[in-house]
Amino acid sequence: MMDNSKVKAIQEWDPPTKVPQLRSFLGLVNYYRRFIKGYSARAAPLTDLLKKNKAWEWDERCQQAFEDLKKAVTEEPVLALPDHTKVFESQAKRRGEALHGARKGDDAIVHCLRTWRHYLLGSHFIVKTDNVATSYFQTQKKLSPKQARWQDFLAEFDYTLEYKPGSANHVADALSRKAELASMTRKTKRFGWRTAYSTKGRRLYVPKWGNIRRNLIKECHDTKWAGHPGQRRTRALLESAYYWPQIRDEVEAYVRTCLVCQQDKVEQRQPRGLLEPLPIAERPWDSVTMDFIIGLPKSEDNGSIIVVVDRFSKYATFIAAPTDCTAEETARLFLKHVVKYWGLPKFIISDRDPRFTGKFWTELFKLMGSELHFSTSFHPQTDGRLRGYGTATVNSSHLTIGYTGRSPAAFKFAKGWHEQADIARSYLDKAAKKMKKWADKKRRHTEYKVGDMVLVKLLPQQFKSLRPVHKGLVRRYEGPFPILGKVGKVSYRVELPPRLKIHPVFHASYLKPYHEDKDNPSRGLSKRAPTAVVTSYDKEVELVLADRVIRRRGVPPATEYLVKWKGLPESEASWEPAEALWQFQEQIERFRAEGATRTSAA
Repeated sequence: MMDNSKVKAIQEWDPPTKVPQLRSFLGLVNYYRRFIKGYSARAAPLTDLLKKNKAWEWDERCQQAFEDLKKAVTEEPVLALPDHTKVFESQAKRRGEALHGARKGDDAIVHCLRTWRHYLLGSHFIVKTDNVATSYFQTQKKLSPKQARWQDFLAEFDYTLEYKPGSANHVADALSRKAELASMTRKTKRFGWRTAYSTKGRRLYVPKWGNIRRNLIKECHDTKWAGHPGQRRTRALLESAYYWPQIRDEVEAYVRTCLVCQQDKVEQRQPRGLLEPLPIAERPWDSVTMDFIIGLPKSEDNGSIIVVVDRFSKYATFIAAPTDCTAEETARLFLKHVVKYWGLPKFIISDRDPRFTGKFWTELFKLMGSELHFSTSFHPQTDGRLRGYGTATVNSSHLTIGYTGRSPAAFKFAKGWHEQADIARSYLDKAAKKMKKWADKKRRHTEYKVGDMVLVKLLPQQFKSLRPVHKGLVRRYEGPFPILGKVGKVSYRVELPPRLKIHPVFHASYLKPYHEDKDNPSRGLSKRAPTAVVTSYDKEVELVLADRVIRRRGVPPATEYLVKWKGLPESEASWEPAEALWQFQEQIERFRAEGATRTSAA
């Protein structure tokens, strides 16, 4: 009578889908063929599929033959009782994936003898194994503690160990090689058992039960004693006491999606965003850059310098200006010292100083036909040449230089300046390409799409704190925030919350992708205090002066506010739609509260 576990395994055997699986099944059935009446005829549809050059066609006849043989093998015909005067044979199959009801190696023999102990005690029997080393177990001199315990158990039996190749061990080989069992069972090499726990060396195996693995990773990474280490240190802490398959992949995924690590740690990689040089100017003073140098000692009521640089010839003009130079005064000085001598430029590049983004300045040059271009916030590389002139000016501000020779303007309008301009333009273009080539070797290209979640890099000077804080302790990134759109080639507009009162357009080098934990999205919610930053808009609202409702036919009413901008005179006040002032809700609420107070008093 066959063991119930073997009967069940045969009954649940799925129909083979290829020749090797069919051979495995027929090898098992062939072993019991002497107990199956008419075996050859009943197995003919299946054996025909094993013929050379025979196409695989599993039809109804094959299915009926397969079910018939399974039924014949699992039936219990009347057999003779065991004859204890004859020698029994026990066949043990050593397999890592599935073990014919046993474990690997010598443990397979022990398992079989424990199962058939009532048959084998008092009789001599032969144990056949496909493991050559196991066949010498009886004569082995040095035994491990486990083998010594096995030897004590085997001393009850009268047996002989014989080696039998796996290819000849049909029954055990067929049952242990089932593909379904192999896919359902994991290999557990070099594992031991201590009480109810599985170990690998001195490390405890952690099963995949609930969130036990994730909780262990959290303990070795998120806790204060761990201190949010990197992937290697977190894995080293875990592997010192625990083990499970794919532990490395799970640790890397957990650390990569940690919000604290993404916000606080510096990326040890090349900066994002390839270099995009500004286009070469067509002629001298066709395109200029300008900026202020402030914080200088006063001289004749002047405490700052306006630096204007021609992007074609690199000629710089330094204009003394008052410390609190308004937009009107800046425009007057620009017309007097630049436009008067070199003409009106087509393009003016500057930072986002309120004087350059104010209504007066923008309207003035719009009427004059010049285009204003502003650099990305906190990205001085846009006008790097201008920054260099500013530094040189500060370093040499203590010197007095006199020059009475020919005016430099005379050289610009000398004979043949057109040819010289063409040569200069070709060299400028060559220099720009060379600069981009070498700069891009230390950068990496990154593209973001609308809706992508990113983290925004904040510089230490942008933070506002009630007490001095070392820049190394300041949070480096804020977010995650969604991308609203692309501005230019390497800048993006980001949807910022109202508390971050900064310009929402950032260069790609100030953004990095946010990695979300798909299994636990709540890890993306920060539990730390929000960051307070120094306000940095194109223009900041100082006061709301009035409001109005614009009504048009077929269009919903729209509310507008008359806004006085900080650092600009009241003449620069402008009407702005309410949706454009979403970051200045505090000033709007103050205006509404004052309006309600005036109404009550009246």
